[in-house]
Amino acid sequence: MFLFREEYYLREPDPSDGAKWTKWRDKLQAMHDKAELIIAINRHGATATVQLRFDKATTQFSNLARGFD
Repeated sequence: MFLFREEYYLREPDPSDGAKWTKWRDKLQAMHDKAELIIAINRHGATATVQLRFDKATTQFSNLARGFD
């Protein structure tokens, strides 16, 4: 299993170009508090990617509510 938070990797210095900054900001807002649990190998079952909610204050993962995405 792997945990992936795209928001973590988007935390780069703000691009200086206005159009690029707006695109970066929109993508960062869309990924806010979201994570993926990637089940890459499962000997007796399926592989999958599960969407999760990440609470940064408590470093806790939980189910992603339907209305959240």
